[in-house]
Amino acid sequence: MTRISDLAVSAGINIAVAFAFLLAFALLKLQPVNERVYYPKWFIKGVRQDRKPLRRSLSSIVNLD
Repeated sequence: MTRISDLAVSAGINIAVAFAFLLAFALLKLQPVNERVYYPKWFIKGVRQDRKPLRRSLSSIVNLD
């Protein structure tokens, strides 16, 4: 039989996972690398242009040679 404490633990886990997902979504949406994922229509219409090619920004983090 399910007790109140079991339901509270389940609800707490669900709330924490939902909060983590929304926080990750909000933080990733702010990153310029992800603009093409979140705003594709702006790039198709020409409203936005790529600030940096992916290779240049990736090479500043990882040595590709």
